[in-house]
Amino acid sequence: SLVAACEKPADKEDKEEATAESSEGEGAVKEGEAKEGAAAVNEEAKAPMLGDGPTEAKEPMLDEGPVDTVAVAPAATAERAPGVPLAEISAMQHIPARAKAVVGTTSLLQLLDDLGRSEIQAKYAAEYAMMVAQATEKLGSNLLDPAEMSKIGLNVAGPAGLAFLDFEKEVFVVYASITDGTALKNFALATAEKNGATLSERESGGNVVITSEKKDRVAMIIMDQWVFMVFSNNSSEDMVVVDEIATLTADKSLTSNSEFMKGAAALSQGQHLAGWVDVRDFVKAELGKTDNNWAQFELDRARGEGNADDIAFWEKEVARVAGRQASEKQMLESLLGGITFVAFGLDAANGSLLFELEEGLVPDSKIRSLLKNTDHAPLIVRATKEKPIFLFGANVDVPSYKALMAGMMATEGESYEEMRAEVQKELDIDIDALLATVSGEFGMAVTGELDFNADNPAKTLGGNIVVALSDTAPFRAMLDKLSTHPMISKVLQKDGENYVAVIPEWQTVHITVANGLLTASTDKEFAARCVEPTTSYADALPAARKQLLASSGSAGVFEMDSSFIGGFFLARKASEARPMMSPPQDDPEMAKKVAQVEEIQKKIDELEKQEEETSNKRLAEMMKLVGVTTVVVANSEAGFEVKGGQFGGGTSNAEVILAFIDMGMTSAKHDSAMAQQMSTLYQERAKVEEELLQVGDRMEAPKPVTP
Repeated sequence: SLVAACEKPADKEDKEEATAESSEGEGAVKEGEAKEGAAAVNEEAKAPMLGDGPTEAKEPMLDEGPVDTVAVAPAATAERAPGVPLAEISAMQHIPARAKAVVGTTSLLQLLDDLGRSEIQAKYAAEYAMMVAQATEKLGSNLLDPAEMSKIGLNVAGPAGLAFLDFEKEVFVVYASITDGTALKNFALATAEKNGATLSERESGGNVVITSEKKDRVAMIIMDQWVFMVFSNNSSEDMVVVDEIATLTADKSLTSNSEFMKGAAALSQGQHLAGWVDVRDFVKAELGKTDNNWAQFELDRARGEGNADDIAFWEKEVARVAGRQASEKQMLESLLGGITFVAFGLDAANGSLLFELEEGLVPDSKIRSLLKNTDHAPLIVRATKEKPIFLFGANVDVPSYKALMAGMMATEGESYEEMRAEVQKELDIDIDALLATVSGEFGMAVTGELDFNADNPAKTLGGNIVVALSDTAPFRAMLDKLSTHPMISKVLQKDGENYVAVIPEWQTVHITVANGLLTASTDKEFAARCVEPTTSYADALPAARKQLLASSGSAGVFEMDSSFIGGFFLARKASEARPMMSPPQDDPEMAKKVAQVEEIQKKIDELEKQEEETSNKRLAEMMKLVGVTTVVVANSEAGFEVKGGQFGGGTSNAEVILAFIDMGMTSAKHDSAMAQQMSTLYQERAKVEEELLQVGDRMEAPKPVTP
């Protein structure tokens, strides 16, 4: 495998001896990795560059100048190798257990290839050549080329990543796999000398440490298989971590952190990019914040003035604000208190981005009780026939969810009980009685296509809602009451055993309460499909997305077409207010100027309309490329498990990225040309309006008024 190749030491006797000593002292390589490397790597596979150049390490060619042409290293054509679990990358055994976050890829080159490295470089060859020339002039070597990187001992086909040791002090470590530590050291020293800097070299824990004589906040540690770059943006005193890493043993490393191992184990294996974040410090800091009671200042002022009425008023206000703040703190505790870590994995291929996230929760976490796994695919997915641009479904624990809603209302200074009593009084509906019949599963979907140029884009959209019930009688009784209410009956009417709601400026909604379900939909057949699913939009989807949506055992599902977000940006641009001119009073000169202003305004209106249509078309194209976000949530042994993907409109990631770049460049040119035309017209209009004002002044006529 690529990982095994990068972790296999260079073919030198002294390097093999160093590896043996390092393994005994630091436990750097796991037995499983060594076996994997022995089974998967032959002599030819030692080359880390996938055919991008010589395999043996060479001294850096510091005197080479810029090249006239730049060959783009091809992407790997062999079968894409699976990723390796984050915890099994031996670099983790050199990162202190106190690390707060780590993110890494099992193959940097594979990750770049997944994102379309070769295609993008080929498309923008001239720009790439310029970057190469600059890099070569500065560093003495083209480090944008994987083959050149191999010559200085780096292995871009192997693992690389970033670990944060202290967020507050901004201490972090960048790690990468290497094939020749000596070549890398020589390159670093030579490059520093070339740029007028001086580096010093020392030994720590049998490893090479390179620092600046200025004792700044950057250091390099070169081990047998790894290079670690240590940074601190706070103080050079924090650089004691350099020797900590250089001498670290496995029992004090990140692999000894139970929360890290739990998070890494919870992820599916095979992602090429994975990470883990310890959120306990964030949660503790957030919950430990002291809220400022603004009413206390007013109370202190009132006490100083000795006004009894003011004192009494502000004492009540202080208590009210304190109660609201306590509710907010309690709500945060409910939502955040049980979270210990977040682990994630990403994989990009074939125009899609697949992701996985695991949220670690303590067993008695309150937020964990909100969602319950089902034993079937989500109802809203099974019964929705037309393509949705937004879909959401969940199976909740109703009592827990009710308590959460009551808590959220309390943070806003409102009361669930008061709201319940008000609804009971005004509509004779008992909310608690209704909630008692809700089984837990519900879903909603917004369906159809958005017409970005329509005056009312939402008018052509449809929608579905489904709620599972243990008893349909209370909801049927509620709808019967509402359909006879003096105001509500104008919209909601009974239709045989069912109900219809005619929404002004939209569509008719068909409501059914039967078969243990409450359904409401613009699709009259939706209720029947909820009972006996026949056709679903998911049937024709690509396998990866379909598998996510059709999986049983989930607690929630979410889908959103990017056009749904685009719809929120479709506010029609109001043209600048046109002057309302006073009657020209048969004055030829004034009438001429008014006509000129109107003519210019027509041109402005036409250009603004063109600009809006072009902008909407561009937005639609961008949203199509971004595609659809699909997310499925389930309760897991560790906490909440989230799986999903971003399914773009292209056939490859390179196609999507290149299309965005091209769109951006085309848009910039178009916007610049349009802005120039608009600016010219605005100036012409302003000039004529100024002349019109002068005519009006001479005639002592009323001036134009702009509303």
